[in-house]
Amino acid sequence: MMKSLTALPDTWRLYDLQVGAETATGLAIIRVPLADYPIFREVLGSEDGSELESGGISRVKSLTSSGKIKLVRERLGLQRPKPEHHTK
Repeated sequence: MMKSLTALPDTWRLYDLQVGAETATGLAIIRVPLADYPIFREVLGSEDGSELESGGISRVKSLTSSGKIKLVRERLGLQRPKPEHHTK
């Protein structure tokens, strides 16, 4: 879904994704460079619930933001994913 938002720079990185019981719900942690933060906030909406309705661009709502992924995980009640080990 994020890749389809052409209004966003391609500078974000998905850290965590927890899909909800319904396909339309879930939580994600997305890392965004500080320089691109204002445009992401505009497109994805703000913590107070106001969202940009530019042609239905985003069904995503920002719940929190921080410079530290650890703090965002704590606020959202998410645990750090276990690293995947690839075997050869």
